[in-house]
Amino acid sequence: MLSPEVQRESGSREKTRIDLRFKQSQLDKKTTIDEFNFSHHESRKREKTRILRLMDLEFLTDPKDIILIGNPGTGKTFLARCIAYAATQAKLTVCYSAPPIRHLIAASELKRWPWE
Repeated sequence: MLSPEVQRESGSREKTRIDLRFKQSQLDKKTTIDEFNFSHHESRKREKTRILRLMDLEFLTDPKDIILIGNPGTGKTFLARCIAYAATQAKLTVCYSAPPIRHLIAASELKRWPWE
């Protein structure tokens, strides 16, 4: 059994590690899935179970890519931020970066990513 002082120190170090992961992630705010409005769009309602399953981060243990596709305003960026934040809370290293809008415009015009 650990003494209360050791438990406090351990908890403090744990919080510091999690805070550092968040700071290093380049996320601008702590976005959680609790803020996601599943009734905003039909696709959100339909895919709710799948979306929530992403939050357990199991796709990282059996490395799989996830691709969030959909029309503007369906929550792709928001979900990416939720997943990234959840990963920082799981003490994983994250580097969040949204593609610059010029890349998205070029991809739309070229029908492919500009760096391909």
